Amino acid sequence: MSVEPEVCDRPKILVIDNESRICDSLKVLLEGQGYTVSTASGGKEGMESLSGGSFALVITDVVMPDTDGLAIMDYVKDKSPHTLVIVITEHVSVQSAVDSLRKGAFDYLTKPFDSEELAAIVKRATEQVCLKARLNVAEEALRRSEERYRVLVENSLVGIYIRQGDRIRYANNTFEKIFGYTREELLKCDFWSLVHPEDREMVRDMGIRRLKGKTLPYQYEARGIRKDGKTIWVSRRNVCIDHEGNPAILGNIVDITELKQIEEHLVRSEKLRAMGEMASGIAHDFNNVLSAIIGNTELLLSAVSDGKLCKRLNGIETAARDASHTVKRLQDFTRIRKDDTDFERIDIHRLVDDVISITRPRWKDQYQGKGIAIDLITDFKEVPPVAGHPFEVREVLTNLIFNALDAMPEGGRLGVGTRHVFEGTDSDEAKDGFVEIYFSDTGFGMSERIKKKIFDPFFTTKGVNSSGLGLSVSYGIITRHGGSILVETKEGEGARFIVRLPVSYAVKERAEEITEVRKDTGKARILVIEDDSMVIELLDEILTSGGHDVTCAQGGMEGVQRFKDEQFDMVFTDLGMPEMTGWDVARSVKDKNSQIPVALITGWGEEFDQSRLKDAGVDLIVAKPFTVDRILRLVDEAMDI
Repeated sequence: MSVEPEVCDRPKILVIDNESRICDSLKVLLEGQGYTVSTASGGKEGMESLSGGSFALVITDVVMPDTDGLAIMDYVKDKSPHTLVIVITEHVSVQSAVDSLRKGAFDYLTKPFDSEELAAIVKRATEQVCLKARLNVAEEALRRSEERYRVLVENSLVGIYIRQGDRIRYANNTFEKIFGYTREELLKCDFWSLVHPEDREMVRDMGIRRLKGKTLPYQYEARGIRKDGKTIWVSRRNVCIDHEGNPAILGNIVDITELKQIEEHLVRSEKLRAMGEMASGIAHDFNNVLSAIIGNTELLLSAVSDGKLCKRLNGIETAARDASHTVKRLQDFTRIRKDDTDFERIDIHRLVDDVISITRPRWKDQYQGKGIAIDLITDFKEVPPVAGHPFEVREVLTNLIFNALDAMPEGGRLGVGTRHVFEGTDSDEAKDGFVEIYFSDTGFGMSERIKKKIFDPFFTTKGVNSSGLGLSVSYGIITRHGGSILVETKEGEGARFIVRLPVSYAVKERAEEITEVRKDTGKARILVIEDDSMVIELLDEILTSGGHDVTCAQGGMEGVQRFKDEQFDMVFTDLGMPEMTGWDVARSVKDKNSQIPVALITGWGEEFDQSRLKDAGVDLIVAKPFTVDRILRLVDEAMDI
């Protein structure tokens, strides 16, 4: 039982004596001085009073019939250690005084006592009790404040630490979690082992200058190294403090690794967008040229019978088609699909098995023939299906295997594995998690500088033997599938590429393609609108060879005027024309006659929003470079509309 601080405003005193006159006189005396006084006519009654109340002071006789004062003191010490005791008695002896003081009595008085002396002793005793009570309250408040502060610091969302030199003197729970160490490990480790080697000089210089009182940025970013060896990005804020008599750095850190990844993704996406715009313009012009080469080559092949000449023409056609695939890769690496209605269900394990089989001649047969060993290590976990284009995903996985092999010219271990993960599945699109496919190698690895550039278009470390588009195209493909590509690497320690694709159970099965034999739809009157003379001549010759009546117009304005003046069964129009676009031409045609089929010729690829095609009145799409058969089949299709 303790003395409450509010009792100190009018301290409570218990007087215990078997003589009622003593009790009464002390009560009158002390109450006159502002105290609250209770009395007890013996030891047992006094103990009962003590058990039921809180007193600052007990004044007790030593010798009483039922219980002596020494027993009262023992009881007070046990039940109310903060209460002081003054002993009074008329039986004077040195021994009784010594015994009382040994028991912890505040003071000792003999009867008859002087009232002023008693008042002075009581005042000193109650002041001491009240001072101690207030001190206890202050200490308890301090303890609670320190406890609240400790809880706040320990459970702060930021990592907090104190550093002196290369030693960590304190680290909170979040700091432990950020770096993956226990508290005990952190207090024993070298602080600089937590800082990325390339950033140590900067962090050390910042700390030294701050200790010298230099004005520095309050916050800066640097890389750190976790216990598992992974590199992380942290935002640091430091101030100088005195810790146990010596200068120290009080710092807090926030793990911004994910934020950095998002930032890099945005920068990369913007770079890809800019490169894509440039690439699309180049691709458009190339496709015009390739259309002329492929189309005219096909026409020549149909007109000549010389075997040697046909062989040369076939070579030209093959080279042009290969070039068209390269142009398509340029167009693909930044294109974002408008929908996923043509996605198919993909069994990842079957697809990975296909990729391993496709690449086996390279990593097994060719390498073994050179005396180079590539050990394939697989770790396939059960995974659900994903949605996408099998051809495109297969292209990505094949490219990643070839990259891994290129990094191990002297041989090594090629790791391939899959697993189902749920990290980062907050969005509705990824509510079922992701399927991860990883490819690891024991090759050269990459520096941080190289790692930041590997997805940039045309960036390569392979010299003239690489176009620098492989990873850019792969990045674009996986992004279009709603996924991501991550890379974990250290220079000299190999690399690990991780492809993440969202799980999708509700995807359509692949529709079987049926190749139909062309049917003769008869002669059609066709208007061709194009601003490139090579393409105009080619389309004129192709359509004429198919038995159709062809009228050509060089540009949208001329074409629309011709359509108004003459009768046509079908219109071919280029998309990208300077005065009037293909969209405008299609609308003008439909305004005059909504029954006339319009085919849009484009060098920008075939990815268009269906609603936009419908709104513009476009019925058919033909991508450059096109073939003779494609154009003639398109006419057959249009005549059936």
